[in-house]
Amino acid sequence: AEKSASISNQLVLKNQKIISVNDISPSAHKTSTSTNSPKTQWDIMYSFNATAAGQQAVETDGNFIYTTDWAGTGTFHKYTMTGTFVSDFTITGASAVRDLAFDGTYFYGAAANMSLFKMDFNAGTLVSTITATCSGVTGIRHCEYDPTLNSGAGGFWIGNWAELGAISMTGTQLVANITGNADCYGSAYDNWCNPSNPRLLLFQQGGSGVEIHGFDINTLTFTGLVHDAADIPGFDVGTAGGLASYEASGKFILLGNIQQDPNLIFAYELAITADPAAPAAVENLTVTPDAGGALIYDITWNNPTLNVAGTALSDITSISFYVDAVLVTGLTYNFTVGATNTFTGQTVATAGYHTFKVVCANGSGDGLPASVTEWIGFIPPANITFSNIEDVSANVAWTQVGTPNSWDIEILTTGTPPTGTPTYNTITNPYAFTGLTASTSYDVYMRAVYTGGNSLWVGPFTFTTQPCPTANQCGYVFGFTDDYGDGWNGAAINVIQNGVSIGQFTLASGTTGSQTVSICDAASIDLIWVSGSWDEECGFTLTDPFGTILTSFAVGAAPAAGSFYTF
Repeated sequence: AEKSASISNQLVLKNQKIISVNDISPSAHKTSTSTNSPKTQWDIMYSFNATAAGQQAVETDGNFIYTTDWAGTGTFHKYTMTGTFVSDFTITGASAVRDLAFDGTYFYGAAANMSLFKMDFNAGTLVSTITATCSGVTGIRHCEYDPTLNSGAGGFWIGNWAELGAISMTGTQLVANITGNADCYGSAYDNWCNPSNPRLLLFQQGGSGVEIHGFDINTLTFTGLVHDAADIPGFDVGTAGGLASYEASGKFILLGNIQQDPNLIFAYELAITADPAAPAAVENLTVTPDAGGALIYDITWNNPTLNVAGTALSDITSISFYVDAVLVTGLTYNFTVGATNTFTGQTVATAGYHTFKVVCANGSGDGLPASVTEWIGFIPPANITFSNIEDVSANVAWTQVGTPNSWDIEILTTGTPPTGTPTYNTITNPYAFTGLTASTSYDVYMRAVYTGGNSLWVGPFTFTTQPCPTANQCGYVFGFTDDYGDGWNGAAINVIQNGVSIGQFTLASGTTGSQTVSICDAASIDLIWVSGSWDEECGFTLTDPFGTILTSFAVGAAPAAGSFYTF
């Protein structure tokens, strides 16, 4: 993680780490407080894990969410708006971006210096590099687009950890550094919670480590707002990363990124952007898939009786119904306030999960949406898990909605393309694999078999067989220490057993940890040091099943990359 801390109000830089002599508990969270307009809600809309740690920046164009690696070489990561990973792409020349901004067309970010990248994410290209000048600002770590800067021509709020200034779209100074910012990594523009007093929201690493502070743009002063993002589901002693904002579905949304392993992406609803007199969301939206597995569904809902403001709704003049963001046409709706709309025998083109959304509107504009996601078609097995994994056998189990006649299973060594031809057909759940090969990774694909057809294949689901029977294994304790307290930063110990790697073991986060590694009796073992970013922080101890320390190295004495102990 890239972190900031203060020592008597002075920052001491150690390459990319800000080092503190203070020992502050990261779990000592402050109480969230807000001095904002009553429209500020801080309702948690969603959270999801990134594909890995180190993806600190976050931004969206309303179609996809993007992250990038702060210590990377220009690789960007693309997710759907619901958190499903889509793909990676590389922009040559745009490395080590910390925070991202979006102006409606292009994305912007910098490597904590004064060179601001202008990037086209659709084309995957670096459009230009803007050289920024701003008195008192030494680097662009946090960066946010503000359309009102420079008399409406637009510009950016920028700064390093404790800095905050503004520049034009061409990089010239608009506002010199303002004191009061601290430990800031990301920023977002908010003109909805109090439109007459737009603000910046600054994601700071002080206090709990994930505090969002408010800054009044009109008065250039901090508002006193402090919101602790430790309430996000999945939070695990993380620190502030990037921040962004966007409008969608009648709401103003704050998008954030918490540095932990893996990174945690989250969103708060901060304000309603729909007109107060527009319709509220429909009620009791229900999609019922065909019980026989056909690509057919029924849908029903009750029209709202209230408007966005929560008072009686005057009228509804139109209804829009979408399936997977595509407007459905040819339906006749009942526009009566509170009325029920029901449609049967509707179809989709393909089996799978589909999202259904309904929005009512009147003369005040579109109201709030309601949506639901359902599987349409023959339902496949789910929650595939493995147990009793031995060297030549393993069990697979699953759950099933519906009543298929049987299940098809295809099992292949990992990386082998699936053929669609079942290896086994079974009516037994769980199912026992036999005749496997020791120390081998397998991919498993499954589908449900119905009288009228088959579900889609799901998978791969992966497991690895043991190198020997578990009865012949002993537990060796790997003890880890890190004197900075943020884990081993990419360092690891690769365990080679009889010439085959059985895994890499590391300290993911924190100061100390241990892991028991099962090793075959009488096997030949070679420990390989995999060098990371901060090997000098790492310490290690290997203890055998009888409590005897076989080898160790202290903090500051990590071995060179390669083999360092055999037994």
